[in-house]
Amino acid sequence: MNDETFEAQRARIQALIEQWHAPLGLKWWTVTHAYGRSIEDMPVDSPQGTGSDVLAKCQVDWEYLRARVTWNLQNVADCDDEYLEKAFVHECMHIIVNEMRFHDEDLKHEERVCTVLANAFLWTRGETPDA
Repeated sequence: MNDETFEAQRARIQALIEQWHAPLGLKWWTVTHAYGRSIEDMPVDSPQGTGSDVLAKCQVDWEYLRARVTWNLQNVADCDDEYLEKAFVHECMHIIVNEMRFHDEDLKHEERVCTVLANAFLWTRGETPDA
C-alpha cells in the first residue's frame, strides 16, 4: 500500500470518528485509532480472528475508559463508504459492551449484540442498514 492510499483510507476513518464518537457517547473515553497497512500490522493478542479478511480489531480497557481500534487499511480500501460506516459503528459497540464480556473465547454473542446495536444507531441517524 503506497502512502497516498494509506492517507486516503486513514482520512475515511477520521471522518467517521468525527461523525460518530459524540453520538455514541465516546467523547469521555480515550479512544485511539491505529492504522496498519496490512494484516501483518494487526494486533495478535486480541480474541478476534486473525484471517486476512479482518477489517479492524478492538482492544478495550473499560475500567479506565480507554480503547484502541486498529484498522487494516488494506481491507478498508476494499470497502464502500456504507459498509465501512457500518463496520466502524460496530467496532465502537465493542467499546461500549466490552465490560460485559466474560472469559469466553467465543465472541459470537458479543458480535451479534454489537451488530444489532450498530444497526440501531445507524437507523436513528436516518440510515437503513441491511438486515
